[in-house]
Amino acid sequence: MKNKVASKDFKISDLPSNRKEVFFDCFKNRYKYLMYCGFIILFCAIPFLIICFLKSFYLSALVKELEASNITEQDYNLASLRYALIYNGFIVVSSLLISIGISGATRVIRQIGWEEPVFFTRDFIDGIKMNYKQIFVHVFLLSLIYMISDLFLYINIPYMIFRYIPLVIFIFIVFPISLYSVAQNNIYNMSNIKVTTNSLLFFFKSVPVCILFSLTISLSLLIGFIPNFTIRLLIYVLLIIFAFPLYYLAWFLHSSSMFDKYLNINYYPELMDKGITRRR
Repeated sequence: MKNKVASKDFKISDLPSNRKEVFFDCFKNRYKYLMYCGFIILFCAIPFLIICFLKSFYLSALVKELEASNITEQDYNLASLRYALIYNGFIVVSSLLISIGISGATRVIRQIGWEEPVFFTRDFIDGIKMNYKQIFVHVFLLSLIYMISDLFLYINIPYMIFRYIPLVIFIFIVFPISLYSVAQNNIYNMSNIKVTTNSLLFFFKSVPVCILFSLTISLSLLIGFIPNFTIRLLIYVLLIIFAFPLYYLAWFLHSSSMFDKYLNINYYPELMDKGITRRR
């Protein structure tokens, strides 16, 4: 059997010299590992997706009952709030299973972002062992805060805009701070207080970038306005498999730059410029 020969000799200059180049290098050469992560996360998200379907189904049925004048608006408001509370509670519980997939995936994506060898099964299992407790806490708190912000949408508040304030706070402040915490937990051995303090610092040092990442993830909420649930489900499945691993890779590379600037340079010099080759 003949071995495939490269069309040109490898040069040091071919190595990524910044994290933007690392991203595209990983996308080009190691995307299969990202897809593997996406498939496992999707598998762990099956109960979550089923509960979301049931919530959507019953709330849609309530709307039809209201439109047909079979129930009053007051009955509709009470029933929709009750359904949202029940199913959001199940969503919080089901989302904890997702933390297993995310725990392993973040470890694999760290290896990819650092341009290090990936032994997928071993790295994934190591990620679960190392990160599960921290990821479990983050996912639980995030899903709980999201549950509260979602319930605000069903509460009768005089001005509609006030219903969206908790959701905006969740997406544009809580979510990016939590992402910084996840990235740190996957690299450093720090106390939760130290990780949270660092995450707040990184957030305030990079608000424009955090807003960009938050806007990107918030676009997925618009899919909920698609009336056909089958199409909505298909889009969510494709996003989980193909887009979310790339999204977290981009976030991890951004976080690594922040860590270099404010953390590694003083305390972890051995982690400076991990995965990149600076050209002199």
